[in-house]
Amino acid sequence: MENFDQTYIGTGPISVIDACFVNSAGSSVLMIDEKNQLGGAWVAINVGDYGHLEIGCHIWSYNKKAYDFLQTFFDLDLIELTPQPYFIKGKTRLIYDHKNGLTTLKNSLGYLKKFDLKKLGGYLRHHPAARLPLFPKKYLYPKGGARDLQKAIEEKVANSTITTALQTQITTLNKLDAGWELVTAEGKTYNTKKITLTATSAIKEINYLGKTIQLTHRYLNYTHFHLVVKNELLKPCSYIRVLDDKVIHRISDITYQLETKVDKGYTVILVGVFDAELAEFENAGDNDEKATKYILDYLVRKGFLDNDPTIAFAQKNKFETTYIAPEQIAEINNIDESISVMGTTDLIYGVYFKLKDWIKA
Repeated sequence: MENFDQTYIGTGPISVIDACFVNSAGSSVLMIDEKNQLGGAWVAINVGDYGHLEIGCHIWSYNKKAYDFLQTFFDLDLIELTPQPYFIKGKTRLIYDHKNGLTTLKNSLGYLKKFDLKKLGGYLRHHPAARLPLFPKKYLYPKGGARDLQKAIEEKVANSTITTALQTQITTLNKLDAGWELVTAEGKTYNTKKITLTATSAIKEINYLGKTIQLTHRYLNYTHFHLVVKNELLKPCSYIRVLDDKVIHRISDITYQLETKVDKGYTVILVGVFDAELAEFENAGDNDEKATKYILDYLVRKGFLDNDPTIAFAQKNKFETTYIAPEQIAEINNIDESISVMGTTDLIYGVYFKLKDWIKA
C-alpha cells in the first residue's frame, strides 16, 4: 500500500498549482484522475488534420492578480480576446464586463435592501467579480487556448516529485486514525494524511466516525462541435454566450489557436450545444450532420457567415462530468481539516481565492 502526505482527486489547474506548492514544501503528493490525461476540463484533442485544439468553449473571467499569477507560474503567453466576449439574445448584445457590472449592482442593492452594510462592504472589497466598470476590462486567454495550459500543467508535474495515477477511479474514502484510505474501483488502496477533492469528483461513498455519506451526483455531458468552415466570419467574435437558442449555448472562434496553417479564408469554430437537445436529430438521419447544419443555419441567421457556407471538416466530442451536490460539499468540508472540496468551477476566481495561501507558501 502506498502512503502520501497529500492526495488530490482531480488534476485541473488549481489542483495542480496547489499540489506543486505542497510538494515543493517537502510533502509527498499523489494526484488521481479518472481520465487518461492531466488538466481536468482544460485539455486539447486531435481535430482531424488541424492539430490539437481545446476540447470545449472556455473563457477566463477577469482578474489582473490571477492573470499575472497564471502567466508567471505556467509561463503562458496571454493575449487579449478581440472583440471582447459577450452575451447575445435576439438582437441584443451585452459584453461580459458590463454584464458583470449589472450583477454587481444587483447584488449590492440586495444587501442594501436588507441594511446589511457589513456584507455589502465585504462583497465589494473582497469578491473579484464585484466592480462597476465604466470602461470594460480586457479579458485575456492563452494564445494556444487550453492546449497551452495543459502542456504547462504536464511540464509542472513532470518537473516535480508528484506521483500521478491516471485512469483511476476512486469509489470509497475511509477515515483512518491518522488520515484516509482511498479505494479504487479495482480494489487497490492508497493511504494519505490529507485529501482534497474537486466538486466534480465521482466518489460514491465516504465513511468516517461510524457515519456514511452516500454521494449523489449530477451528470452532465459537455458536447461540442469543431467546425472548419471555408469562409471568413463576416463579423468577428471571440467568445459568445448564447441566450436565445434551445440547442446552442456557446460559440468561439478559435482559428488563432491553430498550430499549423490553413488556407486563407478558413475559420475554426467551436460550438457548445445542449447534449439533451441533440435527441431531436436522432430520428432525422445522421444526427451529427443535422446538428452541424442547424449550427451553420444559426451562424448564417445571426450574420456571422454568408449563405450556404462550406464545411471542410466537422467533429463532435463529449466530455462527461459529474458534480457533487452542494449540500454534500458543505458536509464534506465540515468533517475535519484532513479533507476538503476545492472550488474550481471558475478558474480565475478559484485562483484568486487561493492566492493568499500560495504566495504565503
